[in-house]
Amino acid sequence: MSRKYWFWLLVLALLVSVVAPVAAQEKSITISFTQEPDNLLPMYTTMTFSGYVNQLFLVGIWEFDENYNPVPVLVSEIPSVENGGVSADGRTFTYKLKEGLTWSDGDPLDAADVLFTFDMWANEKNTPQGRSPYDQVESIEAPDATTVVVTFEQPYAPWQGFNFRPLPEHILRPEFESAGTLDGTSFGKMPTVSSGGYVLAEYEVGNYMRFTANEAFALGKPKIDTIVITFIPDDQAYVASMQAGDTDIGTFFPASDAQGLSDAGMNVQLIPSGYNEGLFMNAGDRAHPAMQDVKVRQALALGFDRFSISEDLNYGVLPPGASYWENTPYANPDLEPVPYDPEQAKALLDEAGWVDSDGDGIRDKDGEKLSLRFAATTRSIRRDMQALAQQWYRDLVIEVILENYESGVFFSSY
Repeated sequence: MSRKYWFWLLVLALLVSVVAPVAAQEKSITISFTQEPDNLLPMYTTMTFSGYVNQLFLVGIWEFDENYNPVPVLVSEIPSVENGGVSADGRTFTYKLKEGLTWSDGDPLDAADVLFTFDMWANEKNTPQGRSPYDQVESIEAPDATTVVVTFEQPYAPWQGFNFRPLPEHILRPEFESAGTLDGTSFGKMPTVSSGGYVLAEYEVGNYMRFTANEAFALGKPKIDTIVITFIPDDQAYVASMQAGDTDIGTFFPASDAQGLSDAGMNVQLIPSGYNEGLFMNAGDRAHPAMQDVKVRQALALGFDRFSISEDLNYGVLPPGASYWENTPYANPDLEPVPYDPEQAKALLDEAGWVDSDGDGIRDKDGEKLSLRFAATTRSIRRDMQALAQQWYRDLVIEVILENYESGVFFSSY
C-alpha cells in the first residue's frame, strides 16, 4: 500500500479518503466530515475531526512526513543530542523558533506564546481533556524571544511526538484574565487568528466552515486558496454528495460504499492513520461494578466478533487491529487480534462469579444484574456494530442497553 497519498497537514490522519479529480486551475476544495468538530482548541477536544481542523489553523512546531520523519515548521531544526537540543539525560529540550514568525494578524509568534501555552494546559483554572505531558514539566524558560527550554521531571522518551501547537497569547490571555479560565472560550468555536496554513473566515454552525489561505504561514502561502468543510452526518447523504461531485475529499465513509464510489469515478484510497475504531471500557468507580473485574473485561473482548465486523460490515476492506497502536510506527507486527472465543468468555464470567442464578437470562452477582450500557454516536456503521454486539453478548447471558448520541454530545467534555 503506497503512502504517497498522505495529505500532509490537511488530512494527515485519514483512514479512508476519497479524492475527486480537481482541475489544475481550481484554487478551492470542499472537504466533507460526518461529524462537526466539538471544539477547535486542542486542549478541549479529543475528537478526530477537530484534530483535522486544528492542523489547518494551529500548526505544530513540527509535523511529520509520509515516512514518519519530523519536518520543522515553527522551529528552525529538530532538537537532537548532536545540536544541543536534547540533553544527555533525556530531560531537557531546547526549541529554537524561526526568526520573524507571526500570527495571521501580524502579531509576533514567539517564545511568549509557547510559555503561555504550557501554562494554560497545566493551569488548574482550566479543565482540559488531559494535562499530559504538561503536568510532567519541572521548568520552562525563554532565554530570548526565539528560544524555549523545557525540562521534564523524568526522562521524556516520546518527546518527538510532542509537537505542541502554540496558542496566541495576545488573543487568549486577556480572555483568561477576564474570565479566570479558558473553559468556554469563544476562540474554541471561532478562532480569530492562525499560525497554520489557513484562517477561519466563516463558520455556519451545523453547515460549513470556510478557510482562506494564510499568507503569513511559516512554510509560505498554500497553493489552495480556499478550503470549505461541510458537515453531513447522514451516511447516505454523505456518499451521495461525493458521487454528485459536491465533495472533493471525504473520509470515514462506510466501507460498503467504496466500490460504488470507485465505479462512479472517484479515486478511493486506503490511508493508514493511527486512528482505530475501538471499544473503550469504563472501569472507573462510577461504572458498573463488573467492569472493575479484569476477567469480565477480558470476556467482553473475547465475546466481540471483530472478524465478522471486518468481513460483513466493512467488506474485508478494514482488517481487525491487533492493538491500540495499529497503523502507527509503534505497532508490534507479531501481535494477533484478540480472537472471537465465546466459550472462553463464558468460562471467565463464571470464574468471576457472574452467573444467571435466577434463570431470567441475565447473569448476576450479589444482587446486581450484568446489564451494561453501550454508547456510541448516531453513525449507521456504529449502530450496526452495536446491534451485533448486543446479540453476541446476549449469547453470553449479558444484557446490553444501546445508547446513541449526536457527535457533539458524545464527544463533549464533562
